[in-house]
Amino acid sequence: MPSPHRREHCNECCMSFDMPNRMAEQRARLRRPPTRIEELAERKVLLEESFASLSVQSPEARAHWESYFGEKQREEMLDVHLELHILEKQGRGLEINDALCKERDKLLTMKAERVAFEKAMKDRGEVSPATAARAGIARLVKELKSNGPITDDDTWDGPEAQRVYEQFIAEPPSAQRDISVDPHTCTFCRKVTTHRLQCCSRCKKQAYCTKECQVSHWKAHKKECISIEELSKEDTKRLPLTWEQLEEFGVAPGKSLEVRFIHQEPHLRLIALCKDRAGICKRVAAYTESRTIPGFTTGKVLVWKNPRFHGFLDGSSGARIEEEDLVNIRIK
Repeated sequence: MPSPHRREHCNECCMSFDMPNRMAEQRARLRRPPTRIEELAERKVLLEESFASLSVQSPEARAHWESYFGEKQREEMLDVHLELHILEKQGRGLEINDALCKERDKLLTMKAERVAFEKAMKDRGEVSPATAARAGIARLVKELKSNGPITDDDTWDGPEAQRVYEQFIAEPPSAQRDISVDPHTCTFCRKVTTHRLQCCSRCKKQAYCTKECQVSHWKAHKKECISIEELSKEDTKRLPLTWEQLEEFGVAPGKSLEVRFIHQEPHLRLIALCKDRAGICKRVAAYTESRTIPGFTTGKVLVWKNPRFHGFLDGSSGARIEEEDLVNIRIK
């Protein structure tokens, strides 16, 4: 049942429409369907996470998983590895690595959102979704064993949950300017470039990397193509970079990065998982004299002019903030 609140992630209804929306956009030719490599990368990362989660499960849970899913998922993982190996031998190794990195970033984002939401609800004395779910399952099993009535007193949705999500976990404000032109990402295939792409000559708010992408997108786009004269200044305002775009640039003088502080990792200095307007989380590390970024706390939005992308020694990536960078940083 669709949410009456017209949100992609609705905590009032306890529903996420991210996947059905993506599939609907692909059917309507608003977005390019995933390539085979992207499909394999997504499946590989999900299977890896499934296997990794077993290490924290009880022996009973592991035995249950083994009896129902174990052999099937191991065979599926072997099939995925074999197909990826064949594609790599065909010279598509960089494409595979890029797809795997994107899927692992999505997984990191999902975990950060879950931890941040549970912490925010706990700080307010509310029952978090995971805690309530575990309590509900335990209570249901107990009631079934005793043949007693089944009750449902635990709640973890509603307006307060949605308010917490929007305050601490949602994308930064620039994500709401969905009709603004993004000149560095193709509207149809989502390819990222460091140069400005050609835009629709009429509306100036859809960018394309090739003529083929523009032709493929036109059937859907022509229904909403509006003359540039009809757009307000806010509609045509320059968008900040996403993490993916900043990685492509490396160093981006004259541009800005806008991210929201989602979750702080335990460390001697500030290491924050921060979400961009595309909904992807990466790390922001404070290499300042105070080992912090003044005023930057959970839920706050950081805007960094002239940003730089940084790869950390542990294989993760994001941004490293030095003392001299603080003059170009604004917290809101």
